[in-house]
Amino acid sequence: MLDQTIGTAEEQGVGSRIKSAEEKITRAGETVERLRRKVTNTVEDKYDDARRAIRRGRHAAEDLVDEASYRIKRDPLNSVAITFGVGLGMGVLIGWFMKRDRE
Repeated sequence: MLDQTIGTAEEQGVGSRIKSAEEKITRAGETVERLRRKVTNTVEDKYDDARRAIRRGRHAAEDLVDEASYRIKRDPLNSVAITFGVGLGMGVLIGWFMKRDRE
């Protein structure tokens, strides 16, 4: 009889440990699922933010091209003079760097 009581107590102890382990595993699974959803939402939000930034950049570039076209049409001689000056400045700067590298 004592052996049966000890056996039953041990079985109850094992059973409660198994139940406790099942609960821990269930909680861990729920935590992992919550984290997965959080990561998924964060990635989707960042993807949407990147798409918006690209769209804004594209619109800004189109506006810049439109503005440049308008200014060139409005004052073509000034545009040619500015382009010539920038090209000349870049040529002098590149020449100076190349000369400096040779020395």
